Amino acid sequence: MAESFIFNVAQSLIRKLASPAYEAATQLIGVYDDLQDFKHTFSYVKAVLLDAEQKQEQNHALREWLKQIKRVFSDAEIVLDELECEILRKQVVKAYGSTKHKVGRFFLSSNSLVFRYKMSKKLEEIKKRLDLVAADRNKFGLERIDVDRRVVHRREDLLEMMGSNESKILVTTRSPTIASMMGTVSSYNLEGLSLKNSLSLFVRWAFKEGEEKKYPKLMNIAKKIVKKCSGVPLAIRTLGSSLFSKHKIDEWEHVRDNEIWKLSQRENDILPVLKLSYDQMPSYLKHCFAMFSLFPKDYEIGIDEAFLNTSVLKHKYLYMLDLSNSTYETLPWFIHKLKHLRFLDLQYNRKVKRLPDSICILQCLQTFLLVGCTELEVLPRDLEKLISLRRLEITTKQQLVTLPPWVQSSTNTLHTLIIRGCINFEVFPKWLSSLICLNRLRICDCPKLMSLPNDFHCLTALESLVIVNCPKLCRKCVVGVGEYWPRISHIKKVIIDRPEHFRSAVAMAND
Repeated sequence: MAESFIFNVAQSLIRKLASPAYEAATQLIGVYDDLQDFKHTFSYVKAVLLDAEQKQEQNHALREWLKQIKRVFSDAEIVLDELECEILRKQVVKAYGSTKHKVGRFFLSSNSLVFRYKMSKKLEEIKKRLDLVAADRNKFGLERIDVDRRVVHRREDLLEMMGSNESKILVTTRSPTIASMMGTVSSYNLEGLSLKNSLSLFVRWAFKEGEEKKYPKLMNIAKKIVKKCSGVPLAIRTLGSSLFSKHKIDEWEHVRDNEIWKLSQRENDILPVLKLSYDQMPSYLKHCFAMFSLFPKDYEIGIDEAFLNTSVLKHKYLYMLDLSNSTYETLPWFIHKLKHLRFLDLQYNRKVKRLPDSICILQCLQTFLLVGCTELEVLPRDLEKLISLRRLEITTKQQLVTLPPWVQSSTNTLHTLIIRGCINFEVFPKWLSSLICLNRLRICDCPKLMSLPNDFHCLTALESLVIVNCPKLCRKCVVGVGEYWPRISHIKKVIIDRPEHFRSAVAMAND
């Protein structure tokens, strides 16, 4: 069984708390002791999460318990993100501060005391909430499951299985036509659940464990409801969930006798069930559903600044913001307020001309995508403060002859760099080899780029190099015969777009 989402969150939080760098930083801020208690409680709860995940299908109360755990973990993530942002802010102030900011730093030191006090209170509150929820684990008879003792298939095991005698590929589809096209043996038609199994599944989702015995009249109605579901598990689960904790006979009769069942429908069609589940929605969700139903499938809905101002700005703990293919000439004014932002996508905005300097405040930003911003004229000056960057994709009209110096500030974090459509880009900087974590490098549509640094082979972490539509450079990187091939031959994956007029020469050389 795949690990549960909540378990992964717990594991991620514990891993963060246990890292030496994080422990050292929290000692400087003064919340180290608080976090040790915090970590112990997390470990205590994490130990039984896998068992809870396995048992929740048959236990509604356990599902509610897991929801409470999830809420506490989500709040804990937010608090630890605040702490991480403060750590990063201190690093930036230390690295880029100057003597003229001494007065400012005096006030920052007093603010640090306030921050330490508030952070301790928040950690204490979350620990109390987690202790209360964790105390209920004995009610469900949960046992500790050690992840290391579970039997899992490793990659090597999968490789051994694939291609061996009597291996099979299983394709599932609702279309008989696709089944006949894909199959080398006759297809197997799955039938719907029997009435007995349908009722058992419905009861599991509509009642708490053993509760159905208290409501014999509802059980009689349930038999007629599941009969209309034609043995389709999704339909049965959907209706069962919608009736959970509803014990009034008229509510169940409304589902049983609803006119929606009289709609013409194909075999195993679940349209009536979907309509009934819509009727059970809260009013605010019905408005949302009705609005989006006006648009055809796969329709791209434009996002204007009014929507961003009213919606996005309310979520100050936002991790990810996708504004790709938007039409802003300038980025929304509030972008700097999203200090927890990890992912910012501005790809293929063909109107944006500049980015606000305040974007440099986003010190938690890990992915910054600017590919296809063909009208981008200038980049902010202080982007070196983005000290957490892991992925950078860039297109600009700026007279960018080489990589800007601020990229070097991501020496220990940057693992993906994509340069596309920088028509003035001519040469890589001498410090390129200092990007010791760089794993992927892609260069596209940079016609003036002619060379690679002499120490390019020092990029030992580089596993993928793609060079497309850079004709002068491509000629020198041809596999086996290019001038620069010795510098890139250590890379596992190399893709060079070779112009037609020298492909024949390469073929002759290979022969």
